[in-house]
Amino acid sequence: MRINPVIVLIILTIGGKLFHIWGLILGVPICTYIFGYAIKNNRKEGATHATP
Repeated sequence: MRINPVIVLIILTIGGKLFHIWGLILGVPICTYIFGYAIKNNRKEGATHATP
């Protein structure tokens, strides 16, 4: 998944506080999906803005 371990701990802390056991189980996979979507979407926007 290539996520920084500090970010994983933050995700688990926030997920555990907000959604209890479901936040601990699903927090990292959901955030990985969101991060991947944001990075892919950012690259597409950067490529369209780079052309004059």
